[in-house]
Order: sequence, then structure tokens, then C-alpha cells
Amino acid sequence: MIRYLLAYIFLFIGIHLTVGQATFYAHVDDEKVYQGSFFKIEYQLSDAKGRSFEAPNFKDFKVAAGPTRSFQTTVVNGRTNSFEGYSYTLKALKEGDYVIQPAAITVGNKRIKSNPVHISVLSPLKQEDLLSKGAPSGEQYFIVAELNKDTAYSGQQILLDYRIFSKINVENVEFRSMPDLSDFYWQGLHLINESVDKVEISGEVYSTKLLKRFTIFPKRVGEHDLDPAQIMLMIPKSKRRGFFFNNYENKYAQSNGLKLVVRELPDNVPKNFSGLVGSYTMQALSPSNQLTTDDALTVRMRIKGNGDSNRFSIKPISTSSKLEAYEPKIISRNNDQNQKKKDHFAVIEYLYTTSEPGKYKVQPEFVYFDVDSNAYVTLKSKELTFNVKQGSGTRKENKEKPVFEYVRADGQNFGQRSLMVQVPTLRWMWLLLLLSGMTFTFFKWSFIRSSRKEIVLSLEEHAIQELTNLQTTSSDSFAHRIEEILGDYYRRKYQITESNWSMNTLQDTLKIAGVHDEAIQRAIDLFNRCKFAAYAGVQQAQRLDWITEAIALVERK
Repeated sequence: MIRYLLAYIFLFIGIHLTVGQATFYAHVDDEKVYQGSFFKIEYQLSDAKGRSFEAPNFKDFKVAAGPTRSFQTTVVNGRTNSFEGYSYTLKALKEGDYVIQPAAITVGNKRIKSNPVHISVLSPLKQEDLLSKGAPSGEQYFIVAELNKDTAYSGQQILLDYRIFSKINVENVEFRSMPDLSDFYWQGLHLINESVDKVEISGEVYSTKLLKRFTIFPKRVGEHDLDPAQIMLMIPKSKRRGFFFNNYENKYAQSNGLKLVVRELPDNVPKNFSGLVGSYTMQALSPSNQLTTDDALTVRMRIKGNGDSNRFSIKPISTSSKLEAYEPKIISRNNDQNQKKKDHFAVIEYLYTTSEPGKYKVQPEFVYFDVDSNAYVTLKSKELTFNVKQGSGTRKENKEKPVFEYVRADGQNFGQRSLMVQVPTLRWMWLLLLLSGMTFTFFKWSFIRSSRKEIVLSLEEHAIQELTNLQTTSSDSFAHRIEEILGDYYRRKYQITESNWSMNTLQDTLKIAGVHDEAIQRAIDLFNRCKFAAYAGVQQAQRLDWITEAIALVERK
């Protein structure tokens, strides 16, 4: 109960110390897709509740599925982030370059729009295209490594993909070696429920699936050679040996190598360049614009983009000479990997004081290098106006401990009054929030304590019922449904969020829960078999064994 109460208190502290500005962002799986293939577009609203969602006209594409709505809430270091998503699966119909116009949603009394999305639809895959990447000819299976760009700037995000093409059933893959990425900042992305597509390559039909995706950020300019990756494939033989043991043979495949050319940024670097390279948005606001000379003028800037956050350098904002500037601080930062690329955001707080009443204007700006236009771009918000009245002159004599301690640009200390003192109404808000939080926490704790056993049992019974009904499921979706049912069961039972779902997370969670190592390995093995069974389907004679095996996992037998 105590941890719920503490989390609730810190949640509201985070609300008052960070920007509650809503963002509405559109993103896609891939900005380049092949004609006839499918891709997913998602509209994500963060830090707000929306209504009256309106999708754009997908006139150049066919809507295969959607909209699918999703919700997620996370608490990190006392700060709550909420995400509300609307996703569609679209089919690319015709080769060309397209722009999907913004979607719209209402937040409060304001109608906001997402960003437009650019999609390039490429001509259908041909064998000669894959051969140019180093793929073997006439093979039953092969691995292709791809970069989404062959040339880039230092600090720009590049996607490194490994994709399998196969005409036979492959039940698992294991990467035995990867290229040297010491010249990059890099990170592997979690691929959840990655789809299997059918493609025709020079008259031959292959199943294809994205196996791994890395985001890499070049640290130095010049040519970079990425060696081939070595991959082991687990391929089932014609007969199975038993319930727990499968008769597999291991085959080895090698991807093609890659070359990436990294360029220097142009020489005309602006004085207030942030160091970030990519695509960015910026928003700015102030908690209050009616102040006295006893108060601090506060400006908060929120940036979001896809560049290398390690290169971020905070720059000051030009203001009136009558305003005394203090060292800006990053009060919140995070990475967003809910999509198939890595975004990051940061909230920067700027603090000013003045001893002279009057009207002051501050116009926040943010400078980055835009990779689409190959130019330095300056983002400016609207001017923020502060009306400052004469105060009581007690700011410097205030002995209360500040919420934050700021350092003035010239190195001198500044005793800032706490937010509770600056805004008296916050004291009543905090008291009401604390009391309501304690009440909510008590009832939630009581409910969870009294009903946990019934919830677990209902999850097991529901999963077993769903698995039992799979005997009538079509062979094309059989393996996928087992993966869905087991995944939903484990996520709900062990409270694993969709964004954190992976085989590594499941394995660690089951170990912490005391599940036997053999049962864990059986679960991982079944998930892996389900993922790759779509290449050749599951034979009718095997389906009952798979169902029995899944039920045994739920019952922990």
C-alpha cells in the first residue's frame, strides 16, 4: 500500500514540475515500402486525453485493418507519461511518392493536428535487386541486410535491418556474429508481433520477415564498411521425435555486407545550434505570465525528434537586458521506442528574475540540422509575454528551501522561492490531490488484495478455453493465434506492458516469479516456433500437439 501511495504522490509532483503539453504525432513502420506490401501507420497522442479523432483520407492506399485503439501509462522517476494511439494497416497500391495528410483530434477545447507522413512506394522486388545487395541466387532461404540510407550526416539516425526470405519453414534464428559498430552509437529495437509477408521475386514466391532492426548514429565522418552478419537457422526435419523434443537441423546463412558514407555538416553553423541532426518539433510555454518582482519568470521548452541525443547542447534564449538569466536545466528527458525507430524528447526550463516591474517578452527558439532539407532550421514559438508588478521585496530574504536550486549564468547563487509559495492556490490543490490519492490508493489496494486470486484463475481459464477452440481455426492463422493467446495471458498475468514485451522480458519475468527453467524454455521455444511457422504453416497432425503444449504452459505442467 505504501508504494502505491508514494507513487501517487510523486506522480503529482512530476505533473507540476514538467510540461503538461499534449503532442499528437504520426509515424509509420517504414518510410519506404514495396508495391503490394502492407505497412502500419499510428497516430499517438501523449500527455492528454483526446476525443473526436479524425483520420486523414487514405486515398492512395487500401485500408486493410483499423482503426485499432491503444492506451498506455508509464511512471518514470515520478513523472507520468500517457499515450493514446490509433493505428491502421495500409496496403501500398502504386509506385510513387505520397504524402499522408495530418489526422486531427480534440484536446480540451482545442483541435490539434498531427504531422504529415511521407511514404515512398517502390517497385515490386526483383531477384536482380536482391542480387545487387549480395543475396544468393536460387537458394531456399537467404538473409538481406539493408540500410534505409546509403549516405548520412554525423549524428543522424540510420536504420539497419536484417530480413529473411524463405521458401521453407524456419522455426528459429540466432545471430552468431554482427558487424563492428564501434563507430556508432547504436541500439536494438524491440520488434513485437512482426508480420510475415509474401513477395514474388522473379516468379518465385518467398515469405519474408524483419528479424532485427538497429538504430545507428554515426560518430565520425568517412566511409564505413559493415561486415556480413552470421546467422544460424533452425529448420525442422520431416518428422517430430516427441512432445518436448523436435528434430531440427541447423543451417547457417550469411547476410550481405554494407557501406555507409557519412558526411560533415555544412560550415555555416549558427551560433545557437543545438548539435542535433534529424527531424524535430518544438513547443514552449510558461506556467504563469502574471508575476511580481518577487517571482521567477519560467519558460519551458519541449523538443522531440530522432537525432543523437548525446550531441544535445542547451543554448540560452535572448531576452531583455533587464532580465537576469540563470543556467537552464533539463527537467525531464526520455526515449520513445513504441515505434520502429528511436525518438527522444527533453523538457528544458529557463529561469529569469527582474527587480523592475513592466512587460517582458521572451521568444524561445531551437536550432537543429534538418536532414530532409539539408539545412539548419530555426524553430520559434510565439512570443511569451510576462506582466511583472512590483512585489514586496521579500524574495531575497525568503529562507524557505527552494524546490530547485538554480545557478545564475555568472555563477552566483539564487534562492528561489518554492512553487508552493509562489502560487498559493497550489497549496489547496496539493492537499486535495493528496487526500484523494490516499483514498484511491486504499480502495485499489483492498480490491487487488481481495480479488487477485480470482483474476489469475479467470486468466488461466480464459486462455485454456481460447486454446481449446483453436482446433477449428484455419491453418493460416493457427500459429499466430497461439502466439496471441499466450502473449496476452503472460502480459496480463505478470503485468508486462505492450511496449516492454519481448522474449527477454518474458524470460526475466518468469524467473523472478519462480517458474522452473524447463518451463521457461518450453514457453520461449513455443513462441519462436509460432513466429516462424507462418513460413510453411502447421501441419494438421501437429496442431493438437501445439495446443496441448500451450495448455500445459498455462497450467504449469
